[in-house]
Amino acid sequence: MMIMKNISLAFLFLMQPLIAMAGDAFTGQWKGDDLNPATGEIETSMNLWLQEKGAHIVGRYCLIYNSGGKIDCTDNDENNIRGEVVNKNTVLISFNSWFGGRPGKATITLKEDKAFWNKLSFSDGDKIYVPNRFILSKISNEFSNETKQYKFKAGDYTANIISPCMSKFTDCDRVTLILIGPNNSVVRLTGTSIKEKQSEEITYKFENSEQGTYVVIHGDTLSIKNKGSADLVLKGEWIGR
Repeated sequence: MMIMKNISLAFLFLMQPLIAMAGDAFTGQWKGDDLNPATGEIETSMNLWLQEKGAHIVGRYCLIYNSGGKIDCTDNDENNIRGEVVNKNTVLISFNSWFGGRPGKATITLKEDKAFWNKLSFSDGDKIYVPNRFILSKISNEFSNETKQYKFKAGDYTANIISPCMSKFTDCDRVTLILIGPNNSVVRLTGTSIKEKQSEEITYKFENSEQGTYVVIHGDTLSIKNKGSADLVLKGEWIGR
């Protein structure tokens, strides 16, 4: 009996790193896009921030529907996802839309390097367009409640900037841009913010070199460069800054 006890304790000791790794599988930031098969444009974008805490999980989502016609996101770091870990690959969650209403339910399942969202119910008659199914990829292993959002408006363009840095007056990488343009077109890019040495001005630079898309916001100016199109420079203003 003593030998069996010692073997059991040794086995549990060896398994601790694996248990810890499994416990971190959901934690991080995830994103996915649903494309229109005819045009190739993004119809729905979904971002998830998830953190495991033992057998529980908390987090929030940001959803952009109808090619930018609706945005279901928070402008602070309040969580709207809570749930339980079913096993190392599946969590059962309840979520609340930022538009209000009663909570819905969904499962999130990990398979290889993807997270699969499967909505089970939404008790307000699905008036809010939370997707039934969605596939997301992990973009960061870090869950942070310290994200800030800024909005810049120029002509027919609205730039929503999501930054993991607490202050806008600092250099920062891993900044996300969700740019909503004419006809509710949506472009999502990643980039950096750079503080000018001699002033408090911040320059935001975003790009997708494969698509040939470059966006710069400096002061009150929005510059957009698309491969095969003329450069666009617009004057605008920060909303609520």
